[in-house]
Amino acid sequence: MRLGGSLGQRRENEIFFGLLTILFIKPIIGIVKFFWMIISFAVQLLFYKILFKILDWLFKLI
Repeated sequence: MRLGGSLGQRRENEIFFGLLTILFIKPIIGIVKFFWMIISFAVQLLFYKILFKILDWLFKLI
């Protein structure tokens, strides 16, 4: 007896696992990308806020 079943069964398993990855892994990657966009945007805002505070402080010294 061979492990993995017949060729047709193996192909069905490949299709099934392909559907699983499309249904579960792709949305997770999408959610992670979405959160990464939000976090990077927030970090940029924070960076520019700090930068402009430093520039404002420098111009007040002049």
